[in-house]
Formats: sequence, C-alpha cells, structure tokens
Amino acid sequence: THSDTDFARVALERGYCTQEMIQEATRELTSLGDRGQHVQLGQVLVRKRFLTPKQFVDLVALLDESIMRCPSCGTTHHVVDYDDHEMYACKRCGAELRPHSRPQSAVLDTHIDGQKSANADTSPLPAEPGAKQEDHTLLYGQQPDSDPTRPAAPAPEPRRKIGKYDVLEQVGRGGMGVVYRARQEVLGREVALKVLYAQGTQESERVQRFVREGQIISRLEHENIIKIYDWGQDGELYYFAMEFVEGMTLDKYVEKHPLSQKRALQLIETVARAAHYAHTQGVIHRDLKPGNVLVANDGSIRIMDFGLARVMGDDDQSLTRTGQPMGTPYYMSPEQCRGEKRKIDHRSDIYSMGAMLYELLSGRRPFSGRSTVDLYQKIQSSDPTSLRQQNPAIPRPVEDVCMKAMAKDPEERYPSADELAEDLARFLAGQPIDPKTMTGAWRRKKLQRLPLLVAILGTTAAALALVAGFLYFTREPRNTEDSPGKKQAWREPKADFEEAIRIRDYEAAKGLLAQMKEKKAPREELARAEEHARLNIEAHFNELVDENELRLAAEVLKVCPELGVAGEHADRLRQRALDRTFERVRKWLVNQNYENAEQLILIARGAFGDDRELRSLEWWANGLCPLTLISEPPGLPVRVQKYDQERDRPLGEELDLGTTPVEERAIKFGIYLVRMEPPGRPAWTFPLELARGPDGRPVPVQFHFDLARVPDGMVLVPAGEFVFGPPEAERRLPLGSFLIDRTEVTNAEYARFLAALPSDNHRLRYSPSFAIESPETYESPFQWIGFQPPADKENVPVTRVTFDDARQYCRWAKKRMPTREEWEKAARGIDRRAYPWGRTFDPKKAVLAAAGVSNLVAVGSIPAGASPYGCLDLCGSLKELTSSRVDDNTVWTKGGSYTSEVGEAVTYAEEEIKDNVIDSEVGFRCCRTFLEDDGPDALVAALGSPLAGTRHEGARLAGEAAEATPELVHALLAAALGDSDEDIRYLAATSLARHLDDATFDAALKAVREGKGDARDWAIDAAAVLAPPERLKEVVAFLQDEDDGVRLRVKDALLERHMPAAEPLYLTILQDPSQPALVRSKAAILLAALGNDQGRQFLVDSLASAPDDHQRYAVAFNLWWVGEPLAILPILEMRFRETVGLTDGNISWFLGRYIRDRSGVPELRKCLAHEKPEIRAIGCQYLGLVRDKESFDAIFRLASDADPKVREAANKALERLK
Repeated sequence: THSDTDFARVALERGYCTQEMIQEATRELTSLGDRGQHVQLGQVLVRKRFLTPKQFVDLVALLDESIMRCPSCGTTHHVVDYDDHEMYACKRCGAELRPHSRPQSAVLDTHIDGQKSANADTSPLPAEPGAKQEDHTLLYGQQPDSDPTRPAAPAPEPRRKIGKYDVLEQVGRGGMGVVYRARQEVLGREVALKVLYAQGTQESERVQRFVREGQIISRLEHENIIKIYDWGQDGELYYFAMEFVEGMTLDKYVEKHPLSQKRALQLIETVARAAHYAHTQGVIHRDLKPGNVLVANDGSIRIMDFGLARVMGDDDQSLTRTGQPMGTPYYMSPEQCRGEKRKIDHRSDIYSMGAMLYELLSGRRPFSGRSTVDLYQKIQSSDPTSLRQQNPAIPRPVEDVCMKAMAKDPEERYPSADELAEDLARFLAGQPIDPKTMTGAWRRKKLQRLPLLVAILGTTAAALALVAGFLYFTREPRNTEDSPGKKQAWREPKADFEEAIRIRDYEAAKGLLAQMKEKKAPREELARAEEHARLNIEAHFNELVDENELRLAAEVLKVCPELGVAGEHADRLRQRALDRTFERVRKWLVNQNYENAEQLILIARGAFGDDRELRSLEWWANGLCPLTLISEPPGLPVRVQKYDQERDRPLGEELDLGTTPVEERAIKFGIYLVRMEPPGRPAWTFPLELARGPDGRPVPVQFHFDLARVPDGMVLVPAGEFVFGPPEAERRLPLGSFLIDRTEVTNAEYARFLAALPSDNHRLRYSPSFAIESPETYESPFQWIGFQPPADKENVPVTRVTFDDARQYCRWAKKRMPTREEWEKAARGIDRRAYPWGRTFDPKKAVLAAAGVSNLVAVGSIPAGASPYGCLDLCGSLKELTSSRVDDNTVWTKGGSYTSEVGEAVTYAEEEIKDNVIDSEVGFRCCRTFLEDDGPDALVAALGSPLAGTRHEGARLAGEAAEATPELVHALLAAALGDSDEDIRYLAATSLARHLDDATFDAALKAVREGKGDARDWAIDAAAVLAPPERLKEVVAFLQDEDDGVRLRVKDALLERHMPAAEPLYLTILQDPSQPALVRSKAAILLAALGNDQGRQFLVDSLASAPDDHQRYAVAFNLWWVGEPLAILPILEMRFRETVGLTDGNISWFLGRYIRDRSGVPELRKCLAHEKPEIRAIGCQYLGLVRDKESFDAIFRLASDADPKVREAANKALERLK
C-alpha cells in the first residue's frame, strides 16, 4: 500500500488534481475516519469525481516504484523492481539508501495539513553572502524530508554553474523544471536556462520529454516563438539554453496592464500567426494558455514552453499514455479532455487560442468546474456563456470569431490558425470578416454527445476493487453485423489495399477502399485503413519534396483525396512542400543564383499554384520591389518615373500605376519620383528608393497618406531614411513624416501675424527691425511702414527677425521651425544631391547673385528650382533658421542667401548664428510633424514621445479635438506644466484651455503654490494662459506673493496674455497704499500695457523718484516696453555707465520704435545737451537721420564740440539736414 501523502504528491506532480481538490478530499477523509470509515485518499478523490478511474490506476502503477531516501544528503531516488536482498547506494554521496523511506514534501504538507513545514523551501539559488538561507534552494535533487523530528541532513555544496553557464537568478518554475537567467561563459550572452533534475534512469519519461521539448523548439525559427541556443547535460542535470526575454507571462501582464479590446485582438492575432508557423513545421503545442505566452517589455510576444508539444506524424506513445488528457484543463479542447490522441491536431491549438481570446475579452475563462472531471464534462458537452452576454460592448463579429475557434467539433473550427489571424486582422483594419465566420453556426447547433467510453487497460484486480461501487461506464453498442462471414468479406480487400499502399499504387488503393466500404467493413477498420494510407502517402510525399520532385509530389496530392489526404491534411503537405521550396530558393538568392531560383519558383507555382511568399521570392529573383500607395481620399492618379542620379534627370517614360490604392505593385530596383494628383490641388511629388535589404531581399515600401490633412502651402515629406551632411561626413538618418512650408514666410504672412497680436506693444516688440544707423537703410525700399511692409514687397520673404520673433510667429501659426535634419531632407530628398534639383549647379534654378539675382525676389519666382518634394527657394534667397541648437545662445541656419557663393548654397550648407542676431540675409519657414492617427489614445502617446516635434503636433491636434478624454486632459496638463520645450508648454496650455474644467485649473494653481524653480515658473506661465475670466483673480493674486521672483514671473506672464478683463484687478492693487512699491509697480506696468493712464503715470513718477540708478533703469525698461519715450535717456545713461546688456547694435533696435513714428524726437533733443559725449553723439546721429530741422542750431554748435566723436556725428547730421 501507499501513503495518502505519496498519492497526493504524485497526483499533483502529474497535474491530475489541484491543491484545492486535495484539501477538500483530505477534509472528507478526516470526517470519514471520525465516523469509523477507513478509506484511502485515492478512493475519496474518485468518489468526488476529482480523478477518473484511468487516472487512479495510472497513479497506483507509478507508486509501485519504490522510493528510497539518502540519510546523508537527503536526495530521494525512485527504484523500479526493488529487491530486498540488494543494497542500494546514493548516486550523489555514496551513502547506503533507506528502502521505502518516502519524503514528506513541504508542498504536500501544505495541501493536506493546511500548514507549511519549516523546511518548505522552494526558491531557486544558493544564498549569496549575507542573504537569508530561506530565500534560496539548491540545484540538486528534491526537497529534503520535512519531518521536524529528523535532524537536518548536511547540504551539499551549492551550485552556481551549470555546464558552460553561470547561473544568475531564478526567473520561473514549471512542470518540467526550473528556469534561470544565466550567462554563457565564452560569448557573455544572457540566456534563459531551463534545467531538469533527472529522477531515475536517463531513459525516464521526464528526461525524454525534456529532451523532446528542446528538439521541438530547435526546429522553429519565428520572431514570436522563443528561440533555443544550446542543449546539454551536467551530471544528472539536463538543460537547454533559450533566448532570454525581459517581460512577464500574459496572465501576469493582464493583472498589471488591463487590455483594451484592440490590444487583446492584436495579441491573439500575433499568437495565431506564430502558432500557424509551428503548425506548418508539423508542431502542435497542445498547451497554449496565457501562462505560456510571454509579453516582452517592448510589447512583443513569444510563445514558450513546448513541454507537451507533439510533432505531427510522430508516435509519442511512450510519453503520452492512452486516454490521459494532456494540457491545462481550462484551455483544453474537447478532444484533449477525452484523451483522444489521434484526434488531437493543430485545431486543438486553435481551440486553446479561442479560449484565451474569450478570457482576455470577458475577464473569465470559458468554463469552470468544481472538479477536473466536472470541468472536462462541461468543455465536452456545454456551450460557454455568450461573450456579448457578459460584455455587450463586444462586437458580434468578434464573438463569432471567438466561438468559431472554440467549436466542439474540430471540423467546425478554423481550418488553420492563419485563417483565425486573418479574421482578427480584418476586423482590426475595419474590414468585414470572412462570411463563413459570421454564419453563427455555433449558436444554432446543439451537439449531442454520447457518454464517454472509459476503457481501463492493464489494471490489476486490486486496483479495480478500490473503485468498485463508485462508478459505472457506458459502452458503444456492438456492431451486430460483424459475423465471421462479414469479417472475411472485407478482410481480403483490406490486405490488397495495404499492399497497394505499400507499392504506392494509389488508384488501385482507392478502388480497394471502396470495396471495403461496400462489404460493410466496421467504421474503426475504415478509419485505420485511411490513417494507414495517410501516413504512408505523407511519407511518400515528403520523400518527393526532399528530392525536389515537386511535380510528382503535386500529382500524389491530386490522386489521393479519397485516401484521407484531403482538406487540412493536403493543405499541410502542400505548405510543407512550399516551405522546403522557399528554403531552397532563399539559399540560391542569397548566393545570387537567380536562374536556378527562378526555375524552381516556376516549377512550384505550376505544381501548387500561386502563393504570396512565392511572389515575394520571384520579385527578389527578378530585382523587383513591392510598392503600396494608399491615399485618403482614394482614387488619385499615380505615376512614377525612374531617376538617374548621375545625370540628374529622369529615365524613360513615366509608368502609370493607375489610381490609389496601389497594392504591392512590383517595380524594378532604383530611385523613383512619384507624382500624385489630388483634385483641385497642385500635384504632389516625392522620391522613393526601391532596394534590397541587408539580406538581399527586397524591402517592401508602403505609404499611407491622408492628403486632406495637408494644409495649403505645405508639402508632405514621407517617413524614411535619407543622406545627411557633407560628402566627407555624410550619414544615413531615419526621419518620421513631416510637413514643411513650400516657401519661406513672406512679409504679408508676417504682417497678418502682427495684426493678430493683442496690442501695439506686442507688435512693436516682434516687428522686423532695420539697421537705422545710416540713411540708406532707413530709407530702404524694404523698410516697413508701421506694421505693414511696402506694398510691392508683400510676397518677398520676411527678414531681419530674431530667432525669438520667428518662434512667436510659429506659435501663432501653430507650427514650429524645422530641425536641421528636416530642412536638409526637404531640400535634397533621399539621395546625395548637392542642390534641390540634382548634383550639378544650374543658374536658372537658383536664387543667387551668381545666377543674376541682385536682391530678394518674391517667393516661388523660380519653380524650376523645386526640391524632390516641391519645396521652393532652397538654393539662395535667405539662410533659414532651424530649431536645432548649437548651445543655449546659438542655433543652426541652413542653406545660403542670395549673396552667397555657389558652394555656400548647397543643400547641406549650414552656419551657426546667435539667437538674438538681426540679419537681413536670414529668414525662416515652418514645419509640422505628420501624425497618421489623431485619435485620443494616439495623441496621449504623442504627448509622451521623446521627439519634440511629435509632442508639439500632439499638443496642437489635441486643441482641435471636439472632445478630450480624461487621459488626454491629463497628458496636456503634464505637458503644459513640465515639458522641457517652452513652445510645447505654451501650445499644450492653449489646447488645454479648450477642454478646461475647474479641477484641471485647480491642479495648475496647486503647482504654482507648491512648485520650486523652473517647475514653479512653468506652472505660472500655464496658469496665466489657462485662466478663464471668472478665475483671473486667483492668478492676479500671485502679484502680491511674498517672493519677488514669483511676482516678476506673474507680471511677465500676464503681459503676454494681455487681458483687458483684468484691468480692475490691477487697479485695486495699484491703488492700495499698503502694498509694497514693487508690487504696485508690477500692477502699473500691466495697466500701462493696457493703455491705462494711471499705470503709465505711476511709472513716470517712479522714474523721477527712483532711489538709485539700478531701480531707475528697471523702471525705464518697463516704460520702454509700453512705448514711453521717457525711457530713452535713463537707458542710454545706464548703457554708458555700466554694462547692462545693451550693445551698440542693440541701440538701434532699442531706438527703432521711437524713430519710426518720431515719438522719441523730444527726448533725443535732450541728448544734445547731455554731459556724456557718447549720448550727445547719439542725439546728433539719430536726429540727423530723421532730418529734425528744429535741432539744426544745437547740432551746429556741437560741430565744434571738444570730443571728436561728437564733432564727427554732428557734421554727418548737418550734411543730412542740408
């Protein structure tokens, strides 16, 4: 007899019972004992239908092995055919073994006694120095005896190394062994090391299955199937090394990351495609479940744990007992539950994937039961609760897909995992799924199941007696027609049939099989005959394929449907032939043996018909690349023309591809110009390269454009690599899709920006500045009059703006400046051209003095100089600002200006420029990142992108959304408060203002109160932008903060916002004498900016009463901001008293606003009598420029001044006045 503990341990190890089942049976066992009924645990498990009779008998047979324990090291050994007269020694330490000493597993103690033994250590590695011993276990044998009365055996030396691998840590434990993260000694590669400690002989079932798992994985090469690198044995430890992937199993992943319906469908689609590949290689997994699907940290998927996998056609009878269900019950197909080995094929995996999909969508498994037997019965005879009944939000097509995969009858399931994947892909793409799936047959059919026939073979009378009286079995009725005469009638054609199959006379075999049917051969005999034929035909077919006799192999398939080789069987063989063909063709193509490859492709197509992969390999052989162009709206005419890079011209005629969508059109390798013609808009062109990848295979090119989202005046530059930099330092860089202005920003466009600003102060601040040190520039035809350019210069590109001016324009336009990389790709395309039109200079296509252009011309005047994408004026015209910085004060410009030499105007030319420089040869154009998806989830992802351009566009599109999800509002607030890019913060705040609620605004105010440093300043800026009229008071209140840094930042932010509605709030502060002077002065500045005389007068009075020069200068600068001429003298005095940041070049910029409207003339006249000669000279210079005749006498006297600089300035002014 065997102890109940041993029985429970083996039942758990074999997966026949769960912990809960053992505990429930143990409680009933105790109750029976209390009533004087003495039975064994196995009997109770059978009575409660937790075990089938067959499982019970299997467990009894297993326990007939003797279990011996080493008293020295604690290792346990299973001994078959134990002999009392023999002595046994421990393999590990050599000590004599104790017979029939059974280990009391700590895990089992937990199940049966409800408490854990002190020695129940199940962790993976020997202790690190200083670590607690209970955190680790040793890499040998089973757990030591848990008997607390027995002294602990001395532990052998822990193992930190297995074979050629250093063990790092345990990452998992499964039914076949333990998985460690390890490092390969020589290569230093991290691997997942799966380890099995062999129990018993090397031929034991566990070792065979372990080795078999490694062999199966090794034949699979797929990105979504875990890879195996190595297999080995170290003493009694068997192991194999696999790809190490950081991540977690799908069941754990779902606990931490709730899945959207879309993500769930994508996951199962990926699993299905990987499973289909395994099926094409003849491998059935048989245990697909969330626990065997790994979700990597990068989101990719791997199928793993092929411990129960089987190769189709192989006989694994030694590893799978007849009638024993294999797999995890919740995900097992009906045929698996019945233990029908011969009926288990790839469609069982499809059922398991359906069950996984059901669980991911509903949060529940399809079936549950109070016992394994109960669960098996429900899987075989019951339909799961409708998915839509559990969650009405699940679309009916998705329910249909799931339930078709889980059909009871394998014939009603998807014929292949690939078809399951295709239906999911179609649904995800918004396309209708296969009509056959939508028939809903699963809802109409109620399958009638006959009682399960349980056959118990090879059992002992004692074993049967243990279950007697507990169960009864139903048997299939005998075939009453099976008389001896009948048997003889069909046996003769059966023998001839088998001989015909042996000599491969399949036509004769078909006739003999028909005779067997006519002579009433039993169903099981016909099934065996067809199976015999199928296996032999498959072997013959595989021989022909291996010998490259594809035509003959195809003929075999054609003549054998009646012999069981039809449907899925035929498809699988056909796919195997194609896979072998693909393998051979790829090798020839890699070795550039194109002729042989092409010939074999033609043979395969003739034998087995067309195939997608065949077409792909044919393209490879013929130097063709598949091009797909999809547009919104569809129906756009498309033409392509090959381009000769060396000669800078198109080759041959345009190729008409018809209208979009263009799908997988095979075109010869090379660089092409594509031209699409949207209705009512200019033709759009772009270059593309069709080429081989690193492995020689053509790289498919696919573009999906929504041209309705391309604004007028911009061109779309599709994603892809391009050549960046000068020839001596060029490199290939990838870029996402982006939009860029076709031309530079013009005077007219910039004037519209100025007109949109809230006040003249803002307009003066950002107006183009002109050097007014000389009469020539002051009277230049390009000089703006007020805030308008000269009438005949409206379409000339704007110039003499600073980097900050350009940024402010981009903010208003809700665009950004391009990076230097984006500018260069827009200019040169994807090849190495030096000029937008090609490699050689053409004066007719440039906007350069060398091409006869003496000054700025209207944008787009030379369309022949267009870049491959249709951008204009990129060779000459103006150097253009980019957003790429050299350092905090310096940015890059790209290209040359109209004064540049030819070599300075190439597409890769660039210069550094200080961001506060005003230059008549520098302009700019705008850019946007192009996002294909503008849904809420996509915008949340965009706002979290590491790319500033993507975040910028995400913030912009969020402002255009009709509604914003809570997640999008949160992402906008995070960007407004914390993005490192000032423009993104501003754009996120303006977009957030459209979706603002009180809670969000409260969060911004809280950030102001609690923030420090930059975080506080950025929160102030955001609050000023977000504040609705009714809550302005809360932002204005920060002007009274005790921290002057806060007051100053709030003042600047409110100046930018320019809110007339806040005027009463500012007045309240100004008129409160209890407020500090610094607080009142900031309110005065805000009032003066709004045109309030009280605020302006307060500043004027403060200027007169300033206690020191520094404060006088601060007040004067605020007066300058609001356009008050009284600021002139104090600022000039500070300029020549100490360095305050106003350079000679900036003096003209500073005085420019007063010179244009002559408002500064009275203050400049005061300069003529100033004690400082530098200021007297400035007065002469600028009064002469404006020809102020009233100053003639004073300037005449200064012509005799003691200071030579004053005399020189006075004489120049007199010349101009005369």
